[in-house]
Amino acid sequence: MLNPRDIEEKLISKRHNLLFKTNAASELIGTNEPVEADTEPAPAIYVCYAKGRFLLKHGTGVPESWIKNLKDILSRVNGTANVPHTEVEALIRKSALGHVEIAEIESGPAFYISQMPATTSDVFEITQWNREVLEPHFGYTHGHLDQLQPCIAKVIDDKAVAICRTVRRSSLGLEGGVDTILEFRKRGFGAETVAFWAAKVWALGLIPCYSTQWENNASLALARKLAMIQYATDINVSL
Repeated sequence: MLNPRDIEEKLISKRHNLLFKTNAASELIGTNEPVEADTEPAPAIYVCYAKGRFLLKHGTGVPESWIKNLKDILSRVNGTANVPHTEVEALIRKSALGHVEIAEIESGPAFYISQMPATTSDVFEITQWNREVLEPHFGYTHGHLDQLQPCIAKVIDDKAVAICRTVRRSSLGLEGGVDTILEFRKRGFGAETVAFWAAKVWALGLIPCYSTQWENNASLALARKLAMIQYATDINVSL
């Protein structure tokens, strides 16, 4: 059994492998979607800020002059714990001056979910044998269930009203994505499915992960409710 420190160190060092596909040169070439057809372009720069250090990966064709300048600027605060994400974003924008024009910076916390008892009240693992409960409200997940396993649903009147399915995977851990239909929100159903999903992932010998953006108040509230452990901040830079 890994202790929390070992879990976090492993997740930090391999975070980019969970989020992105890479080429032989370890450059980012696309998002790590479970359904190949849904792969999106990778950001120009990905920064994982964790435990006072920065781990930087870049996409193909990114100017080396900018990468060098960015590494130099971030090195000045490397080793400094609890640098606000807004300050890191400002440093990234500063590094780009005279090199590239940044279109967008997105950031948010990355968590893992500790082991906990999972409720079983109307919450079920979805397999090929009961996948029909997904069809009324979660057609995409119904159609791609094999790639999104494990998938957990809150079921009411034989229909899934909230789900947590696997949206990223690596050899170390899985990342969950949660969705609740509008009329059933704010009842805690999303948290129930995530807790059940996390227990299933632990049972598979993997680490359950979850991430969001700083502006997503609902996701942040869910993370607090389940006492998720933040181990990193993700920063994606697009040109």
